[in-house]
Amino acid sequence: MHRIVSRRVVRNKTMQVLYACRENTTVSDQAVESNLHRSIRQGYMLYLYLLHTAALVGQYALIDKKRRLAKYMPTKADQEFSVRIAENPFIRYLSTDEGLNLLLKREKITAYPDPELIPKLFNELIAQKSYQQYVALSQPTLQDHKM
Repeated sequence: MHRIVSRRVVRNKTMQVLYACRENTTVSDQAVESNLHRSIRQGYMLYLYLLHTAALVGQYALIDKKRRLAKYMPTKADQEFSVRIAENPFIRYLSTDEGLNLLLKREKITAYPDPELIPKLFNELIAQKSYQQYVALSQPTLQDHKM
């Protein structure tokens, strides 16, 4: 996996550091450079965290489906509950890519997500009209999977 940092993040961080230096003239060039590298690293870690969180939300769909089917009397909605997000090619790739998973472990990203956050994000996702339209598609295209 390549270290992907968008130009926008780098530009924003650079401008923040330059502004801070302009306001504080006592800061050395080495401190400015160090601060910039630290800020870019934080943006990269946030990027990894977001990828990991997306994969966990997809995996949670499968857990929620099992929970729904394990009810004593599952409703028709429980039985027909879609796990389309878990089947999304992008989410599947995030969940199964060995390089990404090794990187997440190495950077200790897997320890971050709050266990209560994933179900909350999943429930917010399934409540969105755009997700409900996505689930209703019988044969979603790659473009449909991008949402």
